[in-house]
Amino acid sequence: MKGSASLRKWRGPTGLLAALAAAASLLTATPAQAEGTVTPAANGLRVISWNICGDAGGTRDGKDPGYCPYRNEPWRKAAAIADLADKHQADVLMLQEACGYDKNALTPETEPKLSHMYRLAEEFAQRKQQWKLVHAVNPRSNGAATCAGRDGGRNVLDGDVGVLLAVRGEISDVKITDLRPDGLTVEDFRGLLPDGEFANLTAEQAAAHGARKRPLLCARLTGRPDKLCTTHLTAGDGTPINEALRTIESRTLASTLATDIGAGLVLGGDLNATAAPGTLEPFAGKLDRCANDAHTHQTWRPEQAAPSRYWLDHIFTTRRTAPRFVSCQVDQSLMDTTRMEGDEQSKPPSSVSDHAPVVSYLGTPGDLNGDAKPDLLAVADGTLRLYPGDGKGGMGAPAVIGQSGWSGASVAHRGDWTDDGQEDIVARVGSELRLFRNRGGGTIAGHFKLATGVPADTRIVATGDISGDGYPDLVAVSGEKLYRYDGVRGPDPTVKAAVEIGTAGWKDMMTAAPGDSDRDGRPDLLARDAGDGRLWLYRGSGTGAFPSAGRVEYGFGYSKARPLIASGGDANLDGKADMWATTGEGALLFYAGMAQGISDGARTEVAPNGWATGIQSMS
Repeated sequence: MKGSASLRKWRGPTGLLAALAAAASLLTATPAQAEGTVTPAANGLRVISWNICGDAGGTRDGKDPGYCPYRNEPWRKAAAIADLADKHQADVLMLQEACGYDKNALTPETEPKLSHMYRLAEEFAQRKQQWKLVHAVNPRSNGAATCAGRDGGRNVLDGDVGVLLAVRGEISDVKITDLRPDGLTVEDFRGLLPDGEFANLTAEQAAAHGARKRPLLCARLTGRPDKLCTTHLTAGDGTPINEALRTIESRTLASTLATDIGAGLVLGGDLNATAAPGTLEPFAGKLDRCANDAHTHQTWRPEQAAPSRYWLDHIFTTRRTAPRFVSCQVDQSLMDTTRMEGDEQSKPPSSVSDHAPVVSYLGTPGDLNGDAKPDLLAVADGTLRLYPGDGKGGMGAPAVIGQSGWSGASVAHRGDWTDDGQEDIVARVGSELRLFRNRGGGTIAGHFKLATGVPADTRIVATGDISGDGYPDLVAVSGEKLYRYDGVRGPDPTVKAAVEIGTAGWKDMMTAAPGDSDRDGRPDLLARDAGDGRLWLYRGSGTGAFPSAGRVEYGFGYSKARPLIASGGDANLDGKADMWATTGEGALLFYAGMAQGISDGARTEVAPNGWATGIQSMS
């Protein structure tokens, strides 16, 4: 949005209202129990990226960083990969440092049977699972690619080292692109190397760097719209030349996937850098990241009392009005943490790789019943109702999912709080904040007590992650002030102590969470002032606040003409933030977002009546 002037044309009672909602039943139940495995979402996508360090050699003594646990037991790694896929009901596996081969170039008799690719295919076959696997060669820094005979002949692996993409189902549109294009010249390094190193770089050296291939492996899973890609970028050892090469690779990746970055992409891999602005910025700055604070790799040095920790492995996806990542996990139980030097070298590894896998669940923000369409929640006549969205801004017949006890409650939903891949429901019931786990299909069982002593007039909205820690957060209006509750995801979810982020003037404000309505990568907040009827957009700061100084007026006439508003993001699935609103006469209206924001939207009537009496709140 360019400012309030461009929004004036859509003012007045044609204001906006948003998508929402969620299912939960207010049972006086005991806390829900975490489950060992998860049920796949009907239309979600579950992607795992893992550097399995399958080809590395050496010992972990600080002198040879190429150590990898169980490197000569590819069957052991294959079983661990398949177990992880089963645990999370994964649709896609992206593996780096995996020994594999071009299946089309070999006969069954000549397939490398001691490669990770072959063993993983065998593991899936034994489990009667239909997976398709493809591989791209990613040579080492010295140009060698074969896994056989590495480390003085002690490595028994077959095949070539590279990246592997596996999908549960049919695979299509397989393409391998070299991220170090042929013909690199000295000029390609201008501005990427210190002046002295740039001046000494020869044409032969530049060309040699270009000759060392770095593949981007992409394909599609039949029936899913996203392009799926994985890669393993140049290791960041701090040398200027490797930093420069990783920047060149990132630029090539961004240009190769320029169309897919906007249309539909899931990219995972060992990118050998953090996601902070830097060498990954050419593509990372245009995508949403599966954010989790946990490190994915660690190494020891003899003089260290604690390991050096690194955040190298990532999954990104196309940016929408709200992040598609319902859940982001780093499974450190699969990362070897044994020091293994000195007297400890005789100890067995604690796990099967020196990297931890990144596990992501992608879904549709606002979707509670698993049909990939945002839904609406309403507290009505003391019950909680789920209105299933139709993906066009309308909705189907409601289902009562909370039978009683909801009178006066404030409800919200955005994000997975329990690490099971389902969007959950948060409610302020009386003076408690409660978390209701979505069991799938929009049903709930029991609740977790997140906080007590909350003022009984507190109104909450679930904004998604606004604090930047990768976990879903809440925003609450209590009295004249605005507060943020940072969520803590896990089998026993909770919230941190409230943080004041708005000092005054919020008592008459009704808030709603449209997601990232201005497409700057940060969740925003909508607020309707019941006193003067004005509707405001508060832009997210990226640091957990919504500064008043940058707010934009979206419209006026919302005090009595539009009693309730709600926003759950993109209700009509066109990539723009939408809203719903009620009228004083009891109608429910839908406002479709346009290119310059939801306040450019067109109003349609979803329901002619029934939304005036008995409806206390929406989400």
